[in-house]
Amino acid sequence: MRSYARALSVMVCCLFYGQERCIAADEVPSWGTLTGQFVTERSDNDVVDVELLRRIRHLAHPLQFRSVQIDETSRGIADILITLQVRQGEDYPAPHPDYNQSATDALTVQMGNAIRPHVTLIRTNQPLKLINVSPNPIHVKVDTIKNQRQAFDLGVNAVAKLNFAQEERLPVSITQLSPRPHIGWLAIRNTPYMAVTDREGRFTIKNLPSGHWDFQVWHEQAGYVTTVRRKGEDETWTRGMVELRIPTGQLDLGKLEVPLDHFEEARR
Repeated sequence: MRSYARALSVMVCCLFYGQERCIAADEVPSWGTLTGQFVTERSDNDVVDVELLRRIRHLAHPLQFRSVQIDETSRGIADILITLQVRQGEDYPAPHPDYNQSATDALTVQMGNAIRPHVTLIRTNQPLKLINVSPNPIHVKVDTIKNQRQAFDLGVNAVAKLNFAQEERLPVSITQLSPRPHIGWLAIRNTPYMAVTDREGRFTIKNLPSGHWDFQVWHEQAGYVTTVRRKGEDETWTRGMVELRIPTGQLDLGKLEVPLDHFEEARR
């Protein structure tokens, strides 16, 4: 009777969520790693359109001095955020045991001369420390939506400790308003499955459960990244969403080309 009930529950699960997402209770889960590289679209002479990039940076918010950071050698685009998404009301998949060790680790953001890291990936059960490393007091704003917004002064070498109980579905800004303005971003999630691209546009999300999953791609200048060329084919990612099948082992998306004018059009 128990085996029949288990088989029936598996069948119902597969009917609603698909076979890839349905894992029987006694089945050993499998894991995969997602990698890729976001780069600017290749031009005829294989160089970045400097004039177009200048116009894009001019369109940026006055505080967004970093704007679009492109590595001229690799054409990589830095600070693109990739996050695992689930439908409203669904739970995130249970993370791989390796993530448990860092689940409550405090993260540190340095402020003053700049905000480093520019994009911080943080889980809701992780405390955040803001440290003023400049020789001057600064004024800080954290513009959360689900969590309580905060604004406060931070003295020289002072440390502010923040906690976030609620997930933010989109990145929220953290700004330094004085003596010199800077902006950074916090990705506050209930899951560790997220990544931000490095200077060469590369990213890695380790130990994802195998199966079909939705991912959302975002950048501060473009908002949702919706126009991508993958393996020579143009793709439209509505609201930055793309569904991927994570195999056991590794899925390498290779180079994901984003046209520079996508960033320009997003700010008009």
